[in-house]
Amino acid sequence: MRPLLLFTHAVSVAAALAQPKHLVVQVHGISGTAGDLGYLRRRLEADDDVAVLACASNEGFLKTFDGVAAGAARVAREVRAEVARRPTLETISVVGNSLGGLYGRQAVAALYDDANRTICGLEPLAFVTTAAPHLGSRRARWSPFLRPLAPLAPRWFAQSGRDVFRQSPVLEAFAAETLFLEPLRAFRARRAYGAARGDFMVPVASALFTALPPAALARQGERLEDRDAPAGGAAYLVRAAAYDGSRAALPADERRLAEGLDAVGFDRVLVEFPSAGPLGAPLAHNKLVALERPPADPRATLLRGVEGTDVGRPVMDGLARWLLGQARARDGAASTPRSVSYTHLRAHETLRYVVCRLLLEK
Repeated sequence: MRPLLLFTHAVSVAAALAQPKHLVVQVHGISGTAGDLGYLRRRLEADDDVAVLACASNEGFLKTFDGVAAGAARVAREVRAEVARRPTLETISVVGNSLGGLYGRQAVAALYDDANRTICGLEPLAFVTTAAPHLGSRRARWSPFLRPLAPLAPRWFAQSGRDVFRQSPVLEAFAAETLFLEPLRAFRARRAYGAARGDFMVPVASALFTALPPAALARQGERLEDRDAPAGGAAYLVRAAAYDGSRAALPADERRLAEGLDAVGFDRVLVEFPSAGPLGAPLAHNKLVALERPPADPRATLLRGVEGTDVGRPVMDGLARWLLGQARARDGAASTPRSVSYTHLRAHETLRYVVCRLLLEK
């Protein structure tokens, strides 16, 4: 009976002690929800060492309309609160989707400690954007039935529209000011994801800050495994060191924005979706992240039944594996195995190790 009681107690103690050390912050886009990246969140939280903060402070259809600075400030407050309540955290990664990518860039600047090169007191690990309008949305290829309304978009989306359509200096500041570039440079790794075709909100030129056609960009990269790409499609990793954009020049104003990001060093992931979809044009913006909505949300049926966002799940599987790989690589580099005595181990063992030792000694 006693071994059973001891085992039960050990399990409960071990569960209580299983505290994550890697924080992944997910930031949704315009008029989004904290559940937008739910599939990626579930994949990451399968690892006990990872905690995911799906930011909810910008939820609400109109709440994301008040500009990049306001949305980023709310994200930064959420991150501070999360870090304060999780004292075991050691690293931080950020995944920003669509407008959330711009929120993320400004939020990490607000949380950056230049002296220690930390984000909110944590070691910066990976910074990721998915379909983020790094060059703004002026090159967006609106679908035919929306194209006549495109000039009104900056007004519809209020300050956020002015920021993204570059009627404010936000993106220019991101590209030129050390305040925004150094926090990105502090991350161990950086990735930008974009759809080769079919994203009428954020085309590949803006998401991957390049003037290269998708085929030319793909030739500079390496094809990822099929398990990391949509069924029937493909995904290509273009490493920062291999990227050469000299053969296709962006307009001068957009080139300045891209040069800032290239100076920091971003790997690019180009994703090709296979089919046109039931509406005649692939709706790749939401497919890219396998975007989800709660069942009660009337948009949930649209996402699954019409857009077919589940097709993006392999892409998010690949992103999850990469993020977890970054965490494990960091943990491996941080540990320096050395020979120590049994007495030393007993003197420095944690409660979790005590539990394991008691189980082994019974």
